[in-house]
Amino acid sequence: SGDFEGAVKWFEKAKSLPGEGYDVVRMSPGSQTPGDKSQPPNPRGLQEKRFASPAQLAIADYNIACCELKLGRKEDALRRLEAFVGAVSNPEAQFERMLRDPDLVEVRGELEAMQKAKGKQGLFGGIKKLFDVPFVEWK
Repeated sequence: SGDFEGAVKWFEKAKSLPGEGYDVVRMSPGSQTPGDKSQPPNPRGLQEKRFASPAQLAIADYNIACCELKLGRKEDALRRLEAFVGAVSNPEAQFERMLRDPDLVEVRGELEAMQKAKGKQGLFGGIKKLFDVPFVEWK
């Protein structure tokens, strides 16, 4: 109850742990010895790599932001909260939760300003997402 610096380290470490995200990659030739009875047969040489999903990374950043606020690092906390809002699928709902979070009372004014700024981008940001096409640059 109070080791926020230690908590930041643990949340940072959690971001590098295997999570819900995964990718299937081909193993390099020779990385699995023929006849190795300790491993199931893998004739295609595929292996699943696990990593933290974008949602898990965003949640860790949110928690780190709360810790940074407790440590007096307001600007770092706001930067992480802005990244968090940019990473979630429903930013408006997240703003409402953040404005009610007792850990974020200190930055409530900044969050309201951030919410207003994001709200002004709302219509065009939504249209851009709807018609998001690779290699198209929106001006």
